[in-house]
Amino acid sequence: MLRLFSRHTIGLRSSPLRVPTLGFNPHEPLSYLFRHGSSRSKAIEQNKRITKFERNRDWRGLVKYADEKRNDFDNVNWATMWSKLRGMRREAMVIKNDKVFNRVREDFERRIQDDGVDWLGVRGVANVVHAYAVMGIHGSAFVEAVESEDVVTKIMSEGKPQAIANTIWAMARLGHEAPTLARAIDSKEVVTYLMREGNPQAIANTIWGLATLGHEAPTLARAIDSEDVVTYLMREGKLQEIANIIWAMATLGHEAPSLARAIDSEEVVMKLMSEGNSQAIANTIWAMARLGHEAPSLARAIESKEVVTKLLRKGNSQEIANTIWAMSKLKYDCPRLVHALAGSGWEIMGSCTGQQISNTAFGLADLGYFNEMIFEQIGKHVNVVIGGSNQHICNTLWAFGISGLIAKHEETVRILWDEAMKRPPAEFKSEAWTQLEIARLFARSEGVHLEVVDNDGRGGNRSEMMERAANENVTNNPATKFERDTANDLKRFGFSGFETEVTPLDNREGGNLLKIDIAWKKEKVALELDGPSHFLSPSNERDGTTKAKKRLLKSLGWKVLNMSYLQNMKYGKLSDKNKKEIIVDWLKKCGVKPV
Repeated sequence: MLRLFSRHTIGLRSSPLRVPTLGFNPHEPLSYLFRHGSSRSKAIEQNKRITKFERNRDWRGLVKYADEKRNDFDNVNWATMWSKLRGMRREAMVIKNDKVFNRVREDFERRIQDDGVDWLGVRGVANVVHAYAVMGIHGSAFVEAVESEDVVTKIMSEGKPQAIANTIWAMARLGHEAPTLARAIDSKEVVTYLMREGNPQAIANTIWGLATLGHEAPTLARAIDSEDVVTYLMREGKLQEIANIIWAMATLGHEAPSLARAIDSEEVVMKLMSEGNSQAIANTIWAMARLGHEAPSLARAIESKEVVTKLLRKGNSQEIANTIWAMSKLKYDCPRLVHALAGSGWEIMGSCTGQQISNTAFGLADLGYFNEMIFEQIGKHVNVVIGGSNQHICNTLWAFGISGLIAKHEETVRILWDEAMKRPPAEFKSEAWTQLEIARLFARSEGVHLEVVDNDGRGGNRSEMMERAANENVTNNPATKFERDTANDLKRFGFSGFETEVTPLDNREGGNLLKIDIAWKKEKVALELDGPSHFLSPSNERDGTTKAKKRLLKSLGWKVLNMSYLQNMKYGKLSDKNKKEIIVDWLKKCGVKPV
């Protein structure tokens, strides 16, 4: 029987997730910590006092007691004090700024500087560094000491999986890169130990910590995606742990096919939809899309009425943006989700970051939902977008172009374009140049001229970079079987004067971006052969870029005919006589006849 529980997860690499919780049992004996200092009985008595303060939520009493007794504190008392303060999460900011607390903390860190951290014990170190992470205590001597070679070696040799996981989790939460710790964790010996002895929480928090810090962890990722470990995780793991693991895999670029297959099973998907929160759902579909897994069961469930309602009522702007982006990446049509968003008046837009706005706009345009209201909302928040990265600006410009809404929102588009032209060319990737060229071409088709600024002293020629990206884009791949067979049939049936892979603009402007599959240039007739990649599942609607290209070609005076791969499958079963009748009748409407 599958046993998955609940809570926590991630989002698009900006601020990926609500950090996972770590498991500590406050009632577990602390005798493992007694190594030095006062007698066992005295330390136990002091621990009882510390625990009483925590039960009463009296952090002031606790830090005052620690201030008075700190000279008598041994390892167990220090570890317990930090553990109890860690539990008062809601008061963490106030505690962190308290004078008495800071006096106690400084005394603790002086001892660390004088004596190192060995006296705390491995689990004590894990407890204290976790407390530092929860309370947000940065730049401390203690955290620096934890990353030393000697301490890392001790943690790896003596620490249990939970202690190892807690330590890297804390380092990630503090933003401390911890290369020594990360390198040690991804060793074959430690990974084998974690897989053998670690529970799903320890495995999830370890890979989450490494991914958050940007460490590749290939050994750990391979081990997690093994059939045995995946089966164990599906059987024993909580929903949040599984969501965190697939997020980490996606963040690090590990394909994780075994894990992805398991997650997209009907049983796991049903559990995720019924018990998972909006964040777990959004981040799981985001990770699957990021890794290129089709995830049909997951996508179908997300488009259900119940899940759409959950996302709209409980989800935040990042979760909704991630979901829209993922559905577009998966080429999965989601009219219910889009219409629900439109019905809400796009109220989420006001709380979006530049990344979230651009991802929402990009996803909707890519899916073919050219909703004017969303672009109107973007206009109201365009300053948020231009405060973001180059890619956010280019994604949004691309979305305006594909949606055919540049002329209607020219002021917003010019703000975005002008900002893009101000930024150093060297900071733009090839994809961004392609998007800028597409925006420029679509703007012109709507009667809007977007000027490319060159030679402004910022280095690089923007026109050349856009042209190069356009020529590199799409491909110079050989024609598909669909294209070859269609061209051969046209020749057999007496048609002539057509060319393949034709650029519709003068002087090859736009490079490969707008190439027509088969064209009669004199008659300006375009025959577009749309393979499976042009369509959305399960509706078989054409996607946004396919619709947009047809619109642009028409604006240039072309007559456009589209043949789908599904039509071609039926066509391929016909006799030559019937094939010819269909083709002749079809092309005759556009003024093209066989010789």
